[in-house]
Amino acid sequence: MNITAFLKLIRYKNLLVYALCLVLVRTNIIDIFYAANGKEASVSMGYYMIFVLVVILALAGFYIINDFNDQQIDDVNRLDKNIVVGNTIKPETAKKLYRVCLYLSFVAFLAFVIPAKPFAIFIGLVVIFIGLLGTTYNKVKKVLLGKNIFMALVPVALVLFPVVMEYEYVRGDFWDKFVSVLPVVVWLAVVLALVQFIRETVKDVQDREGDKQFGVKTLIISCGEKKTKRLVYLLTALLMALVLAFQIIYLSINPVAVALGITVLVHFPLIYFLVELRKAQKVQDYGFLADLLSMIFISVLFVTFLARSVIVWQLAATAA
Repeated sequence: MNITAFLKLIRYKNLLVYALCLVLVRTNIIDIFYAANGKEASVSMGYYMIFVLVVILALAGFYIINDFNDQQIDDVNRLDKNIVVGNTIKPETAKKLYRVCLYLSFVAFLAFVIPAKPFAIFIGLVVIFIGLLGTTYNKVKKVLLGKNIFMALVPVALVLFPVVMEYEYVRGDFWDKFVSVLPVVVWLAVVLALVQFIRETVKDVQDREGDKQFGVKTLIISCGEKKTKRLVYLLTALLMALVLAFQIIYLSINPVAVALGITVLVHFPLIYFLVELRKAQKVQDYGFLADLLSMIFISVLFVTFLARSVIVWQLAATAA
């Protein structure tokens, strides 16, 4: 089997970004919280990386079955340029790969995650459920904004899972301190969800021809391009407002990094996105915008390095 085609099929770039999200939340939020309290996380980094593998395998399975189900739509939207299933990988092979990814995810879950922490049973089952949702994803796409909301919830889960895994450990003596850092976690989850939702909406504009032919209910099809762009403008403004609020609240912690760093990493690319969105007309234009939003997603993730200072500051304020 062509390895390049397989990597393309599982959206390896997306999976690497999701893995990065899980790792950064652990190292820049969870571990920093425990280090500030002279403790270590209840789940060791070794077991946690197995958990990351479980999540990535489940999501890989989801991407595979999604491409399997979308063969006809992709034929219309991409004119065979980016199609893997039915081109370089046979549909039957794709379906087998989907099952393999889910089986491997479940085996990793049973062999490593459960012994690491009993509470992870819930987390593991939710992760497997992500992959299984691929079988019903076509129904989700028939609901207006259904797939956009579903995909926006993926980064929310990736941010919250590492935190939930520590709940049993912190709910006693550490709970008051843990609550003080939750606003940073919630902020990160909401901001990433907004970026993902906007990206999915932009991709809907890119894929409107195929979606329209096969009954996928998207905003662009239901409301038209003008109203869809207005929603994207509104959501982008909300996104920028949330980032600005973070900067204002935590400016005193590290003025240069918070003011200049976040502005360069997030605000400037978002302004550029808005400028290009206004000019966008062709399918290729919206494809470029979707890629730009993927880069902005990564930029937001790197704000977690600033969250390290924020958490230490929050804990010091709580102790005082």
